Amino acid sequence: MNKVYDDRIFDFLTPEQKTQAIELRDKGIPLCVLEGFYRDHRTSRVATCRVVNVAIKIGLLKRPPACQECGKARPHKDGREPIQAHHDDYNKPLEIRWLCAGCHSKWHMHNKPIEKLHRPPTADEVARAEARLARADQLRQSAQRLEKKRQRQWESVKQEVGQLRATLNSPEIEHSD
Repeated sequence: MNKVYDDRIFDFLTPEQKTQAIELRDKGIPLCVLEGFYRDHRTSRVATCRVVNVAIKIGLLKRPPACQECGKARPHKDGREPIQAHHDDYNKPLEIRWLCAGCHSKWHMHNKPIEKLHRPPTADEVARAEARLARADQLRQSAQRLEKKRQRQWESVKQEVGQLRATLNSPEIEHSD
């Protein structure tokens, strides 16, 4: 079943994020990708890379033939692209510097990118989480009640078995051997 995506995904964004998201949508990034970028619980790098990959596929971004840092284009023997998309700030998915693998790894050895800012949960998300927590608590209490009932039944059976053994061992009963 396909999920329907519409402009409601913008309702929980900050004004700055909403402006950015509308600009990305107007440039052709599908709403499902934008929702993943803003709601994604995975790492910010994964969500940002997804936006970049879609932007490349639809022609919004074009991978240049050479590194913007050193000007070289070192092809990989395993077929990977020689030029990689680099983000100084994962909150800005289309602000990219195109770097070769060497320059890209050097940058990350000496610098740290700005990670994606995670938004606070919406009231609806909080309500759903509270409902899940309440349901889990109900299930826990139910399991405790069942365990107590099982324990009482076990004690009752043990008592009954003890009484039967006592009855069998009593001198009042004649055993026919």
